Amino acid sequence: MRRSSILIGLFAVACGGRPSGWDEPFEAEGVVGLQTAVAVMDPALDRVIMLESPGHLGLEASVLPVGKEIVTATASPQKDRLFVLSHGEQPRRKADDELPRLTVIDTLPTPEVARTYDLSDPFSGLSLDPQGQWAIVHAGEGVLENPNELILIDLEDPDAEPKIKSIRSFGGRPSRFTFTSPLSIGDEEPRRVLIVQTEQDLTLIDLMRLDDPEITVLTPETESGRFSQPALVAYHDADEDSDPVLAVSFANSSSVLLIGLVAGNANHYFLPMVWQNGGEIAREKDGRWASGMDSAEAVEAIQFYADLYAKERFAPEGALSWNARDVRAAFEAGDLAMMIGGAWDLRAIQKAHPELEGKIATALLPAGPAGSQDAFAGGSHLVVFEGTEHEALARRYVDFLAEPERVVAFSESIGFLPGSLAGITSIAASATPLYGTFTKQLTDHSRTYPPTTQWGSFEADGLFTNAVQQVMKGQRTAKEAMAGVAEAMNQAFEG
Repeated sequence: MRRSSILIGLFAVACGGRPSGWDEPFEAEGVVGLQTAVAVMDPALDRVIMLESPGHLGLEASVLPVGKEIVTATASPQKDRLFVLSHGEQPRRKADDELPRLTVIDTLPTPEVARTYDLSDPFSGLSLDPQGQWAIVHAGEGVLENPNELILIDLEDPDAEPKIKSIRSFGGRPSRFTFTSPLSIGDEEPRRVLIVQTEQDLTLIDLMRLDDPEITVLTPETESGRFSQPALVAYHDADEDSDPVLAVSFANSSSVLLIGLVAGNANHYFLPMVWQNGGEIAREKDGRWASGMDSAEAVEAIQFYADLYAKERFAPEGALSWNARDVRAAFEAGDLAMMIGGAWDLRAIQKAHPELEGKIATALLPAGPAGSQDAFAGGSHLVVFEGTEHEALARRYVDFLAEPERVVAFSESIGFLPGSLAGITSIAASATPLYGTFTKQLTDHSRTYPPTTQWGSFEADGLFTNAVQQVMKGQRTAKEAMAGVAEAMNQAFEG
């Protein structure tokens, strides 16, 4: 009787405290093969069952916890690690509700959870670097997933937290990721590039400099007026006579797009010198554009710019491949006495180095031989995509953001200038002399680059930067380099 009562008591306790998950039917919803194990997903209990065979006809099972709501599980390219992506508790109503998570499981020598990463958004896409350094969490097919956001995780750095990177998808969704091998871009240490494909564009991300702006390349339009859809991407590293090159084929076009990877982004530094010397980058006549980069004025301006580096030594050797951020960093460190930059640079410098207060001055660009002081004027646009399901709401949001007082507040906070004369006048009225220089440069001494559909491809291909760097290195004369630039521009203008 005593034995029976104990059994009945245990049975009662077991029934009363049984977790609800044990009542869920077991279904192997995902099975992943690894080097030394087979991983079986058990989403009902938020776990993975690792099956190993230690000997002939032997089978061992180990159970490892993962996040709630498993959405994706995949093996590393070497089959020695398992990556499990989970959504967590959605929607999150309490602060302690589980976040989306990436769980990394090592299988050697025995299966164990090596690291977990809490994520900011519940994505369902996961792409892995063939070399094992990077994991990319991104939008999948979910309607509510943001296609413009990527979460990059450096798997080789145990202290690295997930890095959120926003891209400009122009209405597309990431469809393929290509990780290059280390490429020799300019004279800097070789570095890898992540290439993100959507249905209509490519985004290039420098994996060594995740804080640098990404580069978006819109693909050529087809005869029907649609963007070409990228199919395959191949890459070739630099050799003695050329920079690294990406080659892109298309699913709906027989053409191939070649993209040169050139270090630095100095267009805004040297192209205005063409204007200042009395030349034109391109001219329009009777609706047709023609390059002016092979003119005597343009050649002389480019030679002058190259000589500042090669002969006058106004910048160190490493400056050949600097971008705007590198220039600002050198100025902040006191390695440069002067720099060309915008009000956003000044705002960033003052925020990062308050000790420089009162030690920085600003001035207009000096006039060139032709008397011109013109600099490049450009900006960003708010766009409502054609065919959007919520056009009226989108336009209301654009109108809200574009209200004068909001534009002024935004501009003042980051150092940009408004896109209207009224907004500029409003800022100029309250600007200090330090910032007043920039409003005067914009209103009195600025121009835009030629408003042609081909301009974006010129910049994306590094057409100008590549040629000018060859002059700075002494590989070509300014006349030879600019003749090549003009030829490429004219071919693009002629279609």
